Amino acid sequence: MSESEFEQYKSLKELSKSEGWTDVQFLEGLQDLINQTNSVAMFMLGDFYIKGIHVKKNVEKGLAWYIKARDTGYADAEKEVKRWEHTAYPVDLGNGEKMK
Repeated sequence: MSESEFEQYKSLKELSKSEGWTDVQFLEGLQDLINQTNSVAMFMLGDFYIKGIHVKKNVEKGLAWYIKARDTGYADAEKEVKRWEHTAYPVDLGNGEKMK
């Protein structure tokens, strides 16, 4: 993760608050960052799915976004993937294996 990726996410969050964006507007902005391969945005979307923030709670989708962030080299995402490895959620680890 580069410092600029974090700053981009932080700016998006601040803008959404100051402009009073809806969840949909915020998620559209987040998707724009993801399209730029922003690993922080990927990780945060995963976190939102796992916690049910801005989106309907969906742990499997959240884990899938953690894995995408991990695959870009984001260390916090690697930690979360490892933390979830031994859960009941069968998520593709990106190497042809599934979490068990």
